Amino acid sequence: GQTAMIIDKTKKTNSYTYKIRFANGSYDSGYTKEMMTFPLGSYKRQGCIGKPEVRLCVGDAIYVNKVLATVMGYFDADPAKIKFAIKFSESGLVDTGYTRSMIALP
Repeated sequence: GQTAMIIDKTKKTNSYTYKIRFANGSYDSGYTKEMMTFPLGSYKRQGCIGKPEVRLCVGDAIYVNKVLATVMGYFDADPAKIKFAIKFSESGLVDTGYTRSMIALP
């Protein structure tokens, strides 16, 4: 149930184990792919959307409710309801489902 980032993988016979870093800064290893879920699986993790004057790109610094965050990806299967995945800078937590109206550019 914690947000983490894969930082290394090791080959074990026919599969891999992963070393991960949790949002709180701690590290752990020995995780298999089956032990993890991928909240950004359907999100595009590179590129930009929107008109040039209001473009929002993966990696952009943003504010959500006056809290600094970064765009991690976007889901545009329904162009009328594009959703963004963001990573909060202070906590390191990643959350999905934010709409453009919920995001402010610094």
